[in-house]
Amino acid sequence: MMQSLDEKTWKPVSIGSQFDLYRGRESKTTVIEGGVLPFVSAKKADNGYRMFVKSAKTTINGNTISLNNNGDGGAGFGFYQPHEYTIDVNTTALVPLSNVPMSTAIGLFWTGCFSWMHKYFGNARTLSNKRAEITKIMLPVTDAGEPDYEYMAEYAQNKREEMLTKYREYVEARIAELGDAVEVPALDEKEWKPFPVVSLFSSIVPGKGKGLNHLNKTDEGGVNYIGATNRNNGVLCRVVEDAYSRSMILDGNCIGFIKNGDGSAGFAIYKAERFISTSDVLYGYADWINEFTGLFFVVAQDMIEHKYSHGYKRNKEHLAGDKVMLPVTDSGEPDYEYMEQIVEIVNRCAKGAALCAGVEVSIQQSGYAIKNVKNDKRLVSMVEKNMDLIGEHHIPRDMTQGIGSTDVGNVTHAIPAAQFYIGLKEHIGTHTAAFAEAAGGPEGRRALNAAVKVLAMTGLDVFAGSNGSGHT
Repeated sequence: MMQSLDEKTWKPVSIGSQFDLYRGRESKTTVIEGGVLPFVSAKKADNGYRMFVKSAKTTINGNTISLNNNGDGGAGFGFYQPHEYTIDVNTTALVPLSNVPMSTAIGLFWTGCFSWMHKYFGNARTLSNKRAEITKIMLPVTDAGEPDYEYMAEYAQNKREEMLTKYREYVEARIAELGDAVEVPALDEKEWKPFPVVSLFSSIVPGKGKGLNHLNKTDEGGVNYIGATNRNNGVLCRVVEDAYSRSMILDGNCIGFIKNGDGSAGFAIYKAERFISTSDVLYGYADWINEFTGLFFVVAQDMIEHKYSHGYKRNKEHLAGDKVMLPVTDSGEPDYEYMEQIVEIVNRCAKGAALCAGVEVSIQQSGYAIKNVKNDKRLVSMVEKNMDLIGEHHIPRDMTQGIGSTDVGNVTHAIPAAQFYIGLKEHIGTHTAAFAEAAGGPEGRRALNAAVKVLAMTGLDVFAGSNGSGHT
């Protein structure tokens, strides 16, 4: 059984008896930034790395140790360097003598032993090479009184394996929390159909609030007060829950349809929690709603918000005429399981990124993500004529192709615009290896050529005030 640190015999060993010392000569002006060569400086973190450079006047072989000579907070620290690197004038490379073994484990043990020196050195007292050579480090020794490098390697390796095991267990537990992997079709691989909005809900009720004048605002506790806005998921403030306000509270896990409001009419929000709401929002309840399907439905529903404004407010009658495009099952019914899977995948991506970065993530709806594509009719007419002129089939962008992930819709609400497709190759789906291969081949060059021509010709039409095909 391996001895503990306390059970081993330790003796002081001078640094100069084990290493050759090479003081760095580089500065920021002598290196070329932007490469992969580590530039090590007198730092107390990041393994001493200051930056990565393309070249330097001198380099040090890996499997050595960098020692900080000075620096604010870093003097006395040592770092094991596994790869070739270069050092600045505030750092010294410790290259083991020919009879001194070195490995990752031994190097890490050495750097741990160096750490005690840090409290003795700083800007006021630098660790010069002369001083470093005679500085003694306490090391575990063999029965013969020599540094016990075999013990150092075994101890450091065991500690490293213990930490790796701990990290693996932690990561595996967090990954398990994300659930099992499931193959899910892409949005544009699913079939979509329009559904009357009201047919999807068992009940639709208005908010019961009568304004904030008779409610007491609070910064702690209470319930959310929802207004006619999709910003901040509709929350205007929090109000005290008391005998008067309690009768206005609605249950959560529902979809709110905003009737009017400054720029928010026609949008929807998902509410998970209990709340009080202005009557300017209608709320739909159904047994298929949960935090995932609710968020998916909101994004799909927001594709029709352009119908509404201050001049044309949403009400129950208008809502009865609204339709929403949703992915469907083989039997043509809304595929709520698929909607849930899509939102869970997005959430898992965020959680996975947070796990890798060592941070926490909070997921909630906050306003709309994308707006629907609102093609300008005049531009569409120009595009169609120009595509006919060059012999291309015009494929307009509309909701029958699903929501997709374009942000062009937001642009079309700000300025006149038109989105269209140009065919690449028949019988291949997007986001596939076959599509990528075709895009990089003759079909891709032909489609790109056609797109450039159509854009240029349509641009000329716009400047000339033509209705299309006004050029030779």
